[in-house]
Amino acid sequence: MSGTRDAPLVVLLHGFLGTAADLAPFARSLGVDASFHFPEGPVDLASRGLRGRAWWAVDGDARDEALRHGPRDLSTFHPEGLDQARAFLEERLDELARLEGDRPVVLGGFSQGAMLCCDVALRTARPLAGLAFFSGSRITASLWRPLYAARRGQRTFMSHGRNDDDLSFLTADAFRSELEEAGWDLTWCPFDGGHEIPLVAWRSFKRWLTHPV
Repeated sequence: MSGTRDAPLVVLLHGFLGTAADLAPFARSLGVDASFHFPEGPVDLASRGLRGRAWWAVDGDARDEALRHGPRDLSTFHPEGLDQARAFLEERLDELARLEGDRPVVLGGFSQGAMLCCDVALRTARPLAGLAFFSGSRITASLWRPLYAARRGQRTFMSHGRNDDDLSFLTADAFRSELEEAGWDLTWCPFDGGHEIPLVAWRSFKRWLTHPV
């Protein structure tokens, strides 16, 4: 989906078990002047008998066991394959830059995709006009926290459901607080819902995307 010459490049990443097609309808419904792209994760889950793709593999048994105790706090979790996923996304972003030219880049994602977006932002010096985290989570926090200050002033959108039964809302709110304390320019959109991107979050994202301050 291409915008006018000066429109931003909006790159949105699907979550675990997702595909590029998951987010495309939402982007079309925004009706904004932007060039949208939807990379797909490098991990094909078909060999596990699952639909879709992932940015890194997930231990399904460990995930199910953790969820028995409620929504997960992944702050101490360092995914195996995170470094490879970051390198993979960096290559895709470089390719898009060559194709799209000097557009401001907004990088966002849902769930696992949101975690990868934050990792790329914190562990690279790539210029980003905006970040968007939909129902994401703080991961590998001991590594991330010392890097927050380098992105001081980073314009960021975050949404999370108060009834998310997968990734803890309280952890997401604590993450939001940490980023604000580190000086990030953060727009927070909590909502009464689960692990999803409901209409209220999408409308809030549209306002954030089209009315930078």
